Amino acid sequence: MRLLLALTVHLPALVAGWLFVLIFYGWATQDLKLGKLMDEPLMLTSTWRNWVVKRRGKSGWRFWKYTTTIGRGWIKQPGRDSDVRLKRHEETHVRQGADLSFLALVLGAVTIYFTGDWKLGIALWCTGWAWQLPNFVTAAMRYGLSNGYRYSGHEVEAYALTNIIVPADAGMSWAQIFEERREEARAKTS
Repeated sequence: MRLLLALTVHLPALVAGWLFVLIFYGWATQDLKLGKLMDEPLMLTSTWRNWVVKRRGKSGWRFWKYTTTIGRGWIKQPGRDSDVRLKRHEETHVRQGADLSFLALVLGAVTIYFTGDWKLGIALWCTGWAWQLPNFVTAAMRYGLSNGYRYSGHEVEAYALTNIIVPADAGMSWAQIFEERREEARAKTS
């Protein structure tokens, strides 16, 4: 069933994700593989090259430090192949994209049916996987640019499903722990 979903409803995300990985392959990534990410089939994966993730200078600046999933394309940090929690986190993003793709397909079909506008209907379907991008904007508006990514709705869900609550935090919800850590970070920067 997941394979059928990947090849039909989630087809635009498959194409976009694979293009994302292929654009970086060779010069910024290595180890191109087609396979599964946990239970999600047809994932094109690669690994960032060391020069991309290497810390530079006293500030520790890096070109890019994140494992990144777009559609069905996944580029991970070197040495993170066996990190099951990270894989589950990224799998959550694939599932979120598939859910949005399904909604976009239905909306596109309704648009075609009622307006006869095939171009608009197909455009809606093809962009559905990217509908989570506005989450970044609204989260940045609420929490500032430095926290916008982590507080976006799709990231909160992925962290909530995969983060481990350590014994010292027992009795607190993930949201409470996250808020406490955010306040600590604010206090350090003030």
